[in-house]
Amino acid sequence: MKKKPYILNLSVIAALAVIYLHMNRVFWTYSPEPWWISANLIECLSYFAVPVFFMISGVTLMEYRTRYGTREFFRHRLRKTVIPFICWSLLVVLYLLATGEIQNPTLPEIITNLINTRYNDYFWFFIPLFSVYLSIPILTAIPEENRESVFGYGIAAAFLINSLLPFAAQLCSIEWNFALTIQTVSSYMLFVLIGWWLNRHPLTRKQRIWIYILGLAGFCVHFFGTWIFSRQLGTVDSNFKGYFTPFSVLYSAAVFTAFRYMKPAKAQWLATRLSWFAPATFGVYMIHWFVLRLIFGLNLFNEQSLTFRFIGPMVVFAGCCLIVRGMQKIPVVRKLVPR
Repeated sequence: MKKKPYILNLSVIAALAVIYLHMNRVFWTYSPEPWWISANLIECLSYFAVPVFFMISGVTLMEYRTRYGTREFFRHRLRKTVIPFICWSLLVVLYLLATGEIQNPTLPEIITNLINTRYNDYFWFFIPLFSVYLSIPILTAIPEENRESVFGYGIAAAFLINSLLPFAAQLCSIEWNFALTIQTVSSYMLFVLIGWWLNRHPLTRKQRIWIYILGLAGFCVHFFGTWIFSRQLGTVDSNFKGYFTPFSVLYSAAVFTAFRYMKPAKAQWLATRLSWFAPATFGVYMIHWFVLRLIFGLNLFNEQSLTFRFIGPMVVFAGCCLIVRGMQKIPVVRKLVPR
């Protein structure tokens, strides 16, 4: 299925944002110095990446029944994500064995650490993704004519119960009972449904403006809240972190909406320029752990440098895309980095 221009653009921008997050690791070491403020800014600006990836899945996968059956759906997911995840995870194990970072692990230990993504913490993303894959056939069994109202209710209920109320309880020092979580659209299915709804439901200009205002407000609370509370604590405050905070949900939805309603000519212009990178985005996610370990291991760069944290991710992303595009030309190997 050919991607819509705005989906292609979002895929590339979100993949680049992931690199920004992972090369900005100095954010987690608080300092009153200006470099930490810029690290906080990069962290908050890039925070949309993971939610938007799930929103894209809502656009590309929630209509799978119009193209093929559920058996074919799972066959595609197995080939395009599950098998690459297993293969790359095993390559990480071999790498760690070769470097002596793990020694004589038992098979149950290896499987436990793979499932819990302890060898490569960048791969945490795949576990909720697989959960989403298992949920999609259930939700898509809802008749087409009922989906907009049912999914709209699901989004509203999940945002209230999974996002807004838990954060309010946290601020009030109340222990939230997560048994109240809306199970049908729990976890990252919230973002999948938001992506589907924003793609299918036409928004008026006034509605879009409200989404942008709320998104900007979410970003500002995330940025300034983290800054102010961290300064008071002398360490990084995590009260505003988490993809399910209201601030993350609103900001990510605003980013998605901005690309969704970009003028067609401008979206196509951007898609034309990003089209070379688009087939490599999944592969970039798979290999950038190795690339960043090499870069960080060299100890040649000042990680507090704005040049390293602002220009570096673009260089790394372009380099990873070049490697992946080369791998995609090699038989068998290309199965590890599917388009």
